[in-house]
Amino acid sequence: MLTKFLDTIRQRITRPLQYYQDICVRCGACIDACHFYVASGNPAHIPAYRMMLVKKLLQDGGNGRKKGILGWYRETVIPSERMVSELRQALWECTGCRRCSVFCPFDLDTALMVNVGRYALLQEGMGMEMVAEIGNAEVSKGEIIDALKEFYVDQIRELEGRIREEWGVPDLRIPVDEPARVLYVPVVGEHAIIPMAKIFHAAKESWTLSMFTATNHSFFVGDTEKAKQAAHWIVQEARRLGVQVIAYAECGHATRTLLNFWDHWFGEEIAGIQRVSVVQLVAQYLQEGRIRVREGAFDVPMTYHDPCNLGR
Repeated sequence: MLTKFLDTIRQRITRPLQYYQDICVRCGACIDACHFYVASGNPAHIPAYRMMLVKKLLQDGGNGRKKGILGWYRETVIPSERMVSELRQALWECTGCRRCSVFCPFDLDTALMVNVGRYALLQEGMGMEMVAEIGNAEVSKGEIIDALKEFYVDQIRELEGRIREEWGVPDLRIPVDEPARVLYVPVVGEHAIIPMAKIFHAAKESWTLSMFTATNHSFFVGDTEKAKQAAHWIVQEARRLGVQVIAYAECGHATRTLLNFWDHWFGEEIAGIQRVSVVQLVAQYLQEGRIRVREGAFDVPMTYHDPCNLGR
């Protein structure tokens, strides 16, 4: 039981992750920081407990044999159906928001464990195989993007016409695959395109819509190699179009790859290209006076939710 999981974890464990496992003292500062645990009361949602589950299995090798005083100290365990159930909840029912890291006195990033653990569970046949397949499709899309372009542009033109009619702005455009200052990479669905098309028009921005999507399902399931390839299609598109800014739609996992992984993945290839979330870009437009919020537009209290981890 869990043989493939443990073998995969050992192959992919990094020095920082090993440090995190060793440094965690289970102080509990992360407990109330996790919105999942606050709502569910399930110990499997406690970040420190998640780290401990994986650490116990790694130290023991999955055989449950105690080895003298060291075995007693390590609290070795025998893998059981209950432990497997807890492991699946601990690793798959985490949003990767990293709020626990903000409250950890040692700044331990348990999201790294989640990333590695999810991929390892998939190798064991325990996980979101459909999400992994979507990630594979995001990688494959770059190989057939030329064949998809005509259909995609036709769909965008239909959407563009609908916005012009509904909003009463006949000169609004949704440029696709054109040289511009900003490359906007949406998530799947027109709900991620329509609001930004209006904002870009109001701000008089030079922008173009990406042929790809910001969502990175391979990163969600911990497959970093495929996550990197999916992101690389966007890098190549940005360089070909000569953009100065890559702006990602609101998506937590996508934004994390953009801001925290791209430097390591692509190095000099992305030098000189600014990377931002649309939340940051819209804030910049407001500060510069390029767009304004009509007074009285909102009559309810509002708060900053931080869905894309920017505040963290």
